[in-house]
Amino acid sequence: DFQFARIIDLKTTNKITIPDIIKHEVLENEVSMIVIDLDHASIKDVSPKLFDLIFMNVDFVPMYSVYEHVFYRIPYSALKHDWFIENISSRAKGVYSLGKRVIDITLAGVAFIISLLFYPIVWIALKIQDGGPLFIYQERMGQGNQKFIIRKFRSMRQAKADDGAWVEKDDNRITPFGRIMRKTSIDEFPQFWSILKGDMSIIGPRPEIYERGVKLSQEIPYYNIRHLLKPGLTGWAQVTQELPPQSLEETKLKLAYDIYYVKNKTLFMDFVIVLKTIRSLFLRLRQ
Repeated sequence: DFQFARIIDLKTTNKITIPDIIKHEVLENEVSMIVIDLDHASIKDVSPKLFDLIFMNVDFVPMYSVYEHVFYRIPYSALKHDWFIENISSRAKGVYSLGKRVIDITLAGVAFIISLLFYPIVWIALKIQDGGPLFIYQERMGQGNQKFIIRKFRSMRQAKADDGAWVEKDDNRITPFGRIMRKTSIDEFPQFWSILKGDMSIIGPRPEIYERGVKLSQEIPYYNIRHLLKPGLTGWAQVTQELPPQSLEETKLKLAYDIYYVKNKTLFMDFVIVLKTIRSLFLRLRQ
């Protein structure tokens, strides 16, 4: 934890006085860390005069690093070509990739076998409800922007089950039994097969409906970065963003969480996401 002693606006403060102001705060308030916007135009003029503070046991921390540490997402304003060159690699570490695939196959294999018990129950319930099909099939955007087919238990009215529109909490397209499946995540069970096939992973950015993904890639810069990884059954954005995005701005927030995961992915982080997903499901069931 840390507490800010003072905020200095580089736009309104005289550049000549900034070093003296900072040195005064360091001595007066025993400041040990200075958060600095390295991209600001005025920093080049000020930074040489702050060099001596290093010998006063003061650490300089980039502003975006603090933001990332506090909010667990990458600030959208930080996303520039040089940021990606410095922070993002298209190749995952060999141990991580192998471990992740072994875990995917093991957990998805067990879950797929168990989920087969629900297939006849869901089929009977849907037949009684409206006589429609058991599954819906959707084209989704996967790793490397490649198209793949996802299968889910149908939770919407048959005529509108695959139209790709934003799904709201009280969406009247969702059937009564569909609401039960969504609340318990039973509608996602057929995706265990997609994980076994290798189209998906247990953890990763959620796969976007393909046509929407193409559109978002055109409207939001760097949106395709989330497709460096396999899409997941659950992901960092799903366990940290309160509600699924319903607008372009909310989708940018989701992207900020997805890129945080792309940058910081580890097997331990995947484990944390699994625990948070279980907790989120448990809280939904209690509501």
